[in-house]
Amino acid sequence: MRSMVRWNPYREFAAFERALNPSQNGGRVWRPALDVVENDDAYIVRASLPGLKAEDIDVNVEDDVLTIKAERSEEHEESDEHYLMRERTYGAYRRSVRLPSGVDGENTTAQFEDGVLTLTLAKREEFKPKKIEVAVK
Repeated sequence: MRSMVRWNPYREFAAFERALNPSQNGGRVWRPALDVVENDDAYIVRASLPGLKAEDIDVNVEDDVLTIKAERSEEHEESDEHYLMRERTYGAYRRSVRLPSGVDGENTTAQFEDGVLTLTLAKREEFKPKKIEVAVK
């Protein structure tokens, strides 16, 4: 008797993604988490980049596309230690995100603290919401 196996498209997609992005880390790819939020004045992007220094990170905004690049080098140390488990990943990271129209690239700030990169991408004035007063007659 054969048993039915439920098809999981996510498992197949993950296998396909591993085939497209091979790495020397046993198939693991370094993919820091990214959050993008919006308020009335700006878009705020937070990227988790643990173990990096500010000088390891490159940020660029061009044509409403935000690109974050970073590289974490593998630690090479000569010692008598042997790994029993190795899960941390290394390598180059590049992430591009298309932003809505209206980003003022000239007024973008970046802060890096405790492994979190916070970008504040100001909106141009013409793209900020405007309150219209309703007159009473």
